[in-house]
Amino acid sequence: MAAPTLVDIRKIEWGKSFLWELYFPSNTDWGIDTGTYTVPPDPPLKFQKWFPASNVTEPVFNITTRNINTPMINFNVPQTLSSSDLSLTFYETMYHEIREWLWEWCMYMFGINFDYTTLAQEFDVKTSQNIQGVRPLSECMRPCILHKYNSDHTLAKRKEFMVYPTGVLAVQLSSESSTVDESCTFSVASGMFSRSPLINYQNPTNPVE
Repeated sequence: MAAPTLVDIRKIEWGKSFLWELYFPSNTDWGIDTGTYTVPPDPPLKFQKWFPASNVTEPVFNITTRNINTPMINFNVPQTLSSSDLSLTFYETMYHEIREWLWEWCMYMFGINFDYTTLAQEFDVKTSQNIQGVRPLSECMRPCILHKYNSDHTLAKRKEFMVYPTGVLAVQLSSESSTVDESCTFSVASGMFSRSPLINYQNPTNPVE
């Protein structure tokens, strides 16, 4: 078999890097009645519209297996198809607004309130009176919408997820003049295996076009 020539290689349509846009709808855009439903805090005002994400690890599938032992050979068989994590890296403001929002989101999920009116040299942490432990999953999630663009800036794919923060949110800063990036991992509660989880979640119509 003849080796491929340079002309043959140039004819191959290679995979390209993607550009990402990220959107966390506000409660108004989400169509949520906060008087009826309890939901995590709204994202910062600057980030209630589309904003760029510098790096995205998008979940495709997560299959777990089970080992089968036989006298002759051991092998794995599929056991469960489960949800996975969505990892995002986005640009941060000088006031660390996204980090503060994610921190408030996490505190909210575990019913921890900070009384800012009585803050002195130490934080006055108070646990909510009506929340015992972690909130139900339905109260921890927010919608997250991703647009994936081709290198020519045409829209390649739109993905919708219901997510909540998970894992470790670490702060890593350096003494140099450069942009500040924040990285966070979100657990996908809905959206990996459904076309549009926002349509069926609390609001009968899709609030985002």
